[in-house]
Amino acid sequence: PNSLAHKRVSDILVSRQDPNIVWIGHSQKGFSRLNRDTGQITQARQLISEENTLSDGRVNCLFEDKEHTLWIGTWFGLNWLDQDTLQFGHYPPDASDPDLKIPVNIWAIGEDASGAIWVGTRKGGLYRLDKASGQFTRYLSDPNDEQSLSHDHIRSLFRDSRDVLWVGTRDGVSRYDSETDSFTRFIHSHFPFGDHGWAHFNVIQTILEDGGGNCGWAVKTGYMS
Repeated sequence: PNSLAHKRVSDILVSRQDPNIVWIGHSQKGFSRLNRDTGQITQARQLISEENTLSDGRVNCLFEDKEHTLWIGTWFGLNWLDQDTLQFGHYPPDASDPDLKIPVNIWAIGEDASGAIWVGTRKGGLYRLDKASGQFTRYLSDPNDEQSLSHDHIRSLFRDSRDVLWVGTRDGVSRYDSETDSFTRFIHSHFPFGDHGWAHFNVIQTILEDGGGNCGWAVKTGYMS
């Protein structure tokens, strides 16, 4: 049937490779592909074989890298899809691994200037994927290290025009420094996390950049820059 895989939409991505293609993530039953020229909708189960199914049908986020690979973040693992060949693969996490070497509950995906894929998780920190080796490097918040992430709950990732990676968390923004492999924290100091309703100032929903190269972020109660 020419219909979406599910009525609940979690994310929408217009393909940079072909702007006529729109990818739609669902909170259940995977994702759908819309061809705006023809109006044709193709569901995930029609694109991916049963042998290569999604690691989880609950999709949280979608991202397209510079090689036009589609990355699909779910509640249980990271998946990828080649838009040309429809070759599909995933990185299934090991729930029994106490160190969580592979990301689990994925809320944000991004890419740095080197082509590495960054994966933000819910309470599990931040991961960097080396696509050539398939190996992940994990970054966690450390209350004793001011150059670590500000929080392990990652809500958004953004690469600005200067190729700087910004990480939006549940407690402020962290800016990644690739030379030192460390972070600089930006937290609304007047309203620290946990201070009742004011904590919303530090819960970052998304990060944007204006025409002047200035970054700002949307929080639960508005926009800050």
